[in-house]
Amino acid sequence: MLIYLFCSVVFSVASHITQNPPSAPALLSQNHSRRPYGKPIPMPERIERQGDRDTEDIVAEVEGAVAQIRGKKSIGSGFSVLPGIVVTNVHVIASEELDDIKVLFPSATGAKKGPFPVRLLYEDVERDLAFLEIPAKNHVPLQVVQDYPFRRDQRVIAIGSLGLDEHPVLENAVSEGVLSTQTEVENQAYYQLSISINPGDSGGPVLTSEGDVLGVMTLKGTHIEGVAFCIPHEALNQAIENVRQNDPAVMEQARNTHEFRMPLHRALERVPLLFQNGIHPEELQQRALESLEEFDAVAQRMPREADVFWGRGQARLALNDIQKALEDFETATQLAPEREDLAELCDKLHQELREQNAMTDKREAKPAFNQDRFRRMGAPGLDQKKEPPRLPAANTGSLDSTPSMWPSDS
Repeated sequence: MLIYLFCSVVFSVASHITQNPPSAPALLSQNHSRRPYGKPIPMPERIERQGDRDTEDIVAEVEGAVAQIRGKKSIGSGFSVLPGIVVTNVHVIASEELDDIKVLFPSATGAKKGPFPVRLLYEDVERDLAFLEIPAKNHVPLQVVQDYPFRRDQRVIAIGSLGLDEHPVLENAVSEGVLSTQTEVENQAYYQLSISINPGDSGGPVLTSEGDVLGVMTLKGTHIEGVAFCIPHEALNQAIENVRQNDPAVMEQARNTHEFRMPLHRALERVPLLFQNGIHPEELQQRALESLEEFDAVAQRMPREADVFWGRGQARLALNDIQKALEDFETATQLAPEREDLAELCDKLHQELREQNAMTDKREAKPAFNQDRFRRMGAPGLDQKKEPPRLPAANTGSLDSTPSMWPSDS
């Protein structure tokens, strides 16, 4: 299983079924300096690299452009890719009001440090990339590789703001590892890295040994340490090109979609809380009832979204309503047939229901079962009003009571 890396309540890797939300006002910060619409954003001049470099030199060059993304509920990472524009993961900001999101640059100094308000410019939900505009345009953007020949075992460097339990956030922490392989997760291409990363790293840059951005950190394995995944540079470059077009219709659609989907993401974040250990059963039941109510409300807005029914099914599982949970999971499977995890979950629940029904049938049929068993053994049936045969007691002629020949019901 894989999990996202933003520092908050973690939710399942979500399917992303495209849905057109209703028109809604854009959410803009009141004091935000707007970039004029319509004019393409120029690309920064590229720097020619001269081979491998020391990690210390690379970090010193890029850390001023690595950002921390803060909301009321979550902390993630990001980095500058264009003047005044920062990229992060969609899942880092998905449950946040846009006015609550702030960007700061931990390694910058003075006014360049922030925090800065944001305006959402673009989201690629399928690729989990979000682009935020900030009023400061003096952070030197990081350079993304253009044509990269994949090489196993190449040294890579990740930078991000780690959030570990209740400890203070570790700002711009550096990790080193190697590039392992290319793979797919939910039909999307990723680079798999052998590197140690933690919650809060989501959205941070993965750098080559020359100091260019190879990808955007986004996932890690849940049960295997040192297994992480980043969004490759091809997807990042394509998204940057879309942002550079500066299309106002695209930007407004991104903000409207964010607002429309936010209640779903907030509901999904509560799902892991339904299965916490060490919580009183009554409290867990109350959480499940509240979660069920949330998903019922979201289902009215988004009746074609698989994650709505996946989440509501989880709430019903927490309430031990397996039949209703199965109905929700089957609906989710119909809406997202490519989701193998949903199909597997339905199969497991069908099996559990069959086992429960078999146990119920066995309990209800127990007298008849014993009756048939007695007849096969040659003993009188329960419907025959005969006393069970008794054996004479030893050394006497009396018919003293002896152990019954009836088989035990236990």
